[in-house]
Amino acid sequence: IGMKRNGFKAKNRETREAKTVIEGKMMAAEQDGNGNIIELKILTSDEEEYFIENGEMFINIAGKNVLASGVLKEGRRGIKKINIKKISILENGINDDMA
Repeated sequence: IGMKRNGFKAKNRETREAKTVIEGKMMAAEQDGNGNIIELKILTSDEEEYFIENGEMFINIAGKNVLASGVLKEGRRGIKKINIKKISILENGINDDMA
């Protein structure tokens, strides 16, 4: 019984979820053989990567600086994914520090 209980707890800890706001550059994370974007990520000024779960909705803004809010999931290997609920395109870039 103890092993099942521990296994169940480990499974629950595999992914953590939290609401968050991320500011960064929307970029292609993966492309197919024809150069079409098939996965997007947001790269922040401190070089954190957030892969976008619902990225197909945002392919047209790849290359733009954005402010995105949504549900953040962090997997066991530290891979961060966000399901974006709201997004704004930033006109002036991320930070003056990035220039």
